[in-house]
Amino acid sequence: MKRAFLVLGFAAALTACEPAIFKPEWVHSEEISPPEVFRKWWGEICECAERETGIKLDREGRFKLIRWLKVAEDDIPCFIAEESARCVGVWKRPHDVYLAGIIFKMMSYGEWTDSYRIHAPRIVEHEMLHDILQIGKHPPVFERCGVGKADRNASVRAFLELGGIMVR
Repeated sequence: MKRAFLVLGFAAALTACEPAIFKPEWVHSEEISPPEVFRKWWGEICECAERETGIKLDREGRFKLIRWLKVAEDDIPCFIAEESARCVGVWKRPHDVYLAGIIFKMMSYGEWTDSYRIHAPRIVEHEMLHDILQIGKHPPVFERCGVGKADRNASVRAFLELGGIMVR
């Protein structure tokens, strides 16, 4: 299987979502139906969010609100604290979740390695939690649900490298 090798000369943190600066016109994306595994991950992050916040969610109704957008590129250009960064997921208000192509490539190749099983849910659930909370910042519930910035940054780095994208 061929994998594109992209050398990223960006020293910025690997992260995503608001307050990252991202403009949809920077990428080619298409709206998609979410893969079935996203429903499983949604249930898991909703369970944690309900437990940690005390808010009871209309899980099915909320899930249907999300507009899933698959980005053609393997990663998503964004800026964090005015520095270039590479993202694999971005949440935009009110309910748009942009996911980098590398996530779907790995799924389509059936490469559900242990690393993928650990890191892919963290990336997607992180963006889902932004949608649940309708906030671009990262309150403590992100850490308590295992999708905080430190967990997520490690997952983004591992996921990009798993996909053959070298990160410096």
